[in-house]
Amino acid sequence: MEFVNCIICNSRDKFDLIESVPDRFFNKKYYNILQCDCGMTMLNPRPDKVEISKHYMSSDYHPHNKGKKIINILYGIGQILNNKSKMEIIKKYFKQGKTLDFGGGDGQFSRFMIKNNWDAVYYEPHLEVKKDNHINDISCLRDKAFNVITMFHSIEHIHELNKSIDEIYNLLDKDGVLILSFPNYNAYERRFFNKSWIAYDAPRHLYHFTINSMTRFLKERKFEIIRTKPIYLDSIYNIIMSSNNFYEKVFKMPFQIFFTLLNIFIDKNKSSSILLVCQKR
Repeated sequence: MEFVNCIICNSRDKFDLIESVPDRFFNKKYYNILQCDCGMTMLNPRPDKVEISKHYMSSDYHPHNKGKKIINILYGIGQILNNKSKMEIIKKYFKQGKTLDFGGGDGQFSRFMIKNNWDAVYYEPHLEVKKDNHINDISCLRDKAFNVITMFHSIEHIHELNKSIDEIYNLLDKDGVLILSFPNYNAYERRFFNKSWIAYDAPRHLYHFTINSMTRFLKERKFEIIRTKPIYLDSIYNIIMSSNNFYEKVFKMPFQIFFTLLNIFIDKNKSSSILLVCQKR
């Protein structure tokens, strides 16, 4: 385990404990979530880069789980819908070109991009699924330039985050866009589930951003946010996955989904996940 400085203000001694949450796959193990005086919320201490690999090996961890349970079928449908939505956003900036999916999991999104005539590769250091367009050493791309770099729910997993964002900055074409999504610590549905909220996902989620802390972090790394969009499907997924028993799923979940979506419609910063489009400043 390692204790790390705040990724925004670099403080080490201005953290306060705000929650201890279990690993959802090994629920006897708890991890501390700390908040810095600057507002950044992080897992601390956390498994180091070597230790963390074993925490991705559970067969129930998406994208490992390819079974036929109803939640896995819904997850697959959600991926298809999300891919089409992401493509529509990308097309607002580029019709075709080169794209890098940073932290691309099993590579499904980069394969979707290839099918749509993009030159696409993905970088993924943790999962074992390897494809022809997979990159496991980001340094081999240093002579490349990409029109679009995507980080869909990967930024919260990266140990050397400042270094990685600097690498992305250098790999992005001067007119390119960085498109990222992240689980939102201010998500409305978090109040319903306490320690059972799926988006804690300790210890795999190392950071718990809000729109304010993410904006400040990206500004420090020379990125400007040019578009913000809530991801409604992620809210439904989070509520389903956070509900632990039959009573919750049947009697509580419909109301939780209704009030969550209503509040996101009123205030998009309460979405479970937020998508950002960024450019170099």
